[in-house]
Amino acid sequence: WFMSHRIREAMRDDGVVMFGENGGTVEVDETFIGNDNKKRRKTKAQARGYHHKNKVLSLVDRDSGKSRSMVVDNLKVSTLLPILQANIERDARVLTDEASQY
Repeated sequence: WFMSHRIREAMRDDGVVMFGENGGTVEVDETFIGNDNKKRRKTKAQARGYHHKNKVLSLVDRDSGKSRSMVVDNLKVSTLLPILQANIERDARVLTDEASQY
């Protein structure tokens, strides 16, 4: 019971919290996890790489320590830009791995 309440508290969404308030620093990165069931692999060669995996975008506010992760359909600019604009303050400093979509 105690542990389930701790997990719920950690996962609680405090509403719309903008990352990088007052010119803070926000880290943005993506990772690939598991299998995307929509894309079935047929051969061992198709199992390599990341195209068949779920794409997860993560934002971390260095000042407050808060983070937010979300599954995205693809890593195109047209998909990521609206998410970044909705979650990051305009005056924030954004740190990335210099991927072209950012």
